[in-house]
Amino acid sequence: MKNILFMIFILNIYSYSGNIVLSKGTYPACISKDLYSEFVTAIVNSGNFDSLRYYAQKGCTVIIKGTKLNILERNWTTAKVMFTDELTKTTVVMYTSIEAVQ
Repeated sequence: MKNILFMIFILNIYSYSGNIVLSKGTYPACISKDLYSEFVTAIVNSGNFDSLRYYAQKGCTVIIKGTKLNILERNWTTAKVMFTDELTKTTVVMYTSIEAVQ
């Protein structure tokens, strides 16, 4: 019984969506999970954000600290978030690190 309650608690933490948070730092974000994974791998392998221009053309960006994010979905490593681009006033749905929204 304790194991079942613990699993329900964990699932509630990681499946809760719809809350608005401010990003906790500077994190990469992309329009798809696959592109996000590729972008993060490129950053880790190069040790810097030199590949940002290439991935920006493909649909990635960097979310800066304090960006207002609406969490749509989250799992163990990534979060699907929605935010409004302040320059163009368009709403964008992207995938980013779970650490960005914790």
